[in-house]
Amino acid sequence: KMVTRMEEDASDICCCGMNLVYANGDVSAIKRESKIIRSAEAFKDLFNVNGSKIGLEVWNKIYKNDIFKKIRFSVDMIYEDAEINIRILENDYLISVMEEPFYNYFQSENSTMRKKFNYRDFDRLKVWKTALDIAIKTYPNCVEIAKIRKLRCEIYLLYKGIINKIDFSQDFFDQIRNDILKTPIKNIIKLRGIKEKIFFLCLKVNFIKTFLFLGGKIK
Repeated sequence: KMVTRMEEDASDICCCGMNLVYANGDVSAIKRESKIIRSAEAFKDLFNVNGSKIGLEVWNKIYKNDIFKKIRFSVDMIYEDAEINIRILENDYLISVMEEPFYNYFQSENSTMRKKFNYRDFDRLKVWKTALDIAIKTYPNCVEIAKIRKLRCEIYLLYKGIINKIDFSQDFFDQIRNDILKTPIKNIIKLRGIKEKIFFLCLKVNFIKTFLFLGGKIK
C-alpha cells in the first residue's frame, strides 16, 4: 500500500502511522493525517511541540533508492535515524503521509530510548545541531525555532546528566551556558512544561550557582 501510494503521488518518501505494542499486550495507535507535503514543510514541522507529522523514525517510512545514493547513516552514533531524516529533508522531496498504522513498534524496556542515561545520550545534541545548521543554510525561516529546540535538548541533557551524576565536558558546559545567556528571557514561553521553564529561569538568573547547587560536575 505504501509503494502504491508513492506511485500514485509520484513521491520520494512515504510515511505511515504506527502501533505502539507493549509487553502486556496493550496497543496504542499513532495515526498520521493523510496528506502530501514537501521537505520544507516537513522540516519546519519537526519543531512542533505537539509532534511532527512524519516523525524522525526511519522504520515507518519507505524511501526511493536514489536518496541513499547521496547520503549515508552516520557511523557510531545513536539517534542516527533522527539525524539522517533531518539531513534528508535538506533536499526538496515530495512526501506522502498515510494515516494507517502499518508498523508495530514493540516498547522494550531495554531499548535505547529507555536505558539509563549515559554519555552516548549526548548524541541527541548532534541531531539538533545538525537541524540548526541546515536551518541556517537552507531554511532561514526555521532558524529561531531550531535554536529553541537545540536549547531544549541542552537543558534536558544538563538536567538528566546532573541527576545521573554525569561529569560534563568543559565544552558542553561552556556551550550551554553561552546559549542560556544569549537566549532572551521572553523565549521562556517557547519552552515545554513547567519544569523545563523553571530550570531555564534558574540557569538564566545564575547559571553557575544553579549548576553547583544541583550537584553538577565538570570533568
